[in-house]
Amino acid sequence: MESIINKFRRYYKLINNIIKLLNHENGRLKAIERYKNTIFHDRSEAHNCKFGENTVIHTDVKIINSEIGRYTYFADRSIILNSKIGSFCSIGPDVKIGLGKHPSSVFVSTYPAFFSANNSGCLTSFVSNQKFIEFEPVEIGNDVWIGAGAMISDGVKIGDGAIIAANAVVTKDVLPYSIVGGVPAKHIKFRFQTFEIDELKKIKWWDKNIEWIKQNSDKFSDIRLFIQAMP
Repeated sequence: MESIINKFRRYYKLINNIIKLLNHENGRLKAIERYKNTIFHDRSEAHNCKFGENTVIHTDVKIINSEIGRYTYFADRSIILNSKIGSFCSIGPDVKIGLGKHPSSVFVSTYPAFFSANNSGCLTSFVSNQKFIEFEPVEIGNDVWIGAGAMISDGVKIGDGAIIAANAVVTKDVLPYSIVGGVPAKHIKFRFQTFEIDELKKIKWWDKNIEWIKQNSDKFSDIRLFIQAMP
């Protein structure tokens, strides 16, 4: 009898796994159909989004209610909610952006039933009106690199050219071309000198057409040569 039960459990688990795979694939196929200029890898999904051309969504990525610029990519297992992300951004694996927040002071409890009228995260709610803003849009500029495992809190704005170190927890705005890291994330240094940053802000190379970018790509390896070559 026990062997029959064990077999049933194995088959049940196998069938459940097959159903999950089919559901994931169905979500991916729907995303491919809806977002023509975007590349979706296995088990990746997007809902209510807008993508620029040649965006790449790698394995097990979920993007919801977001606007993404051209040529930005998302590495495996990242989750993105309620975000506006610029062009040419590099989003590392296991990055979490805009997943919501809980009150940490004044409120007696952090449990959602005491502040979320929508029963966010639990089965019930003890309030009829929303008591706390759980979700706020995240804004990320162009040419931003977010390292593996980083978390970006709701309402944060990250400037163009910034770098977020791996496993950082970003709770405050990040200046353009700033490198930040740690928990909570703090400014480490700027990528370039002030006058170089000012020039990059003026040039806005990420807004140029692809032919211009290709023609000038050999200058991207040296900030000084790049700026000198600009008219």
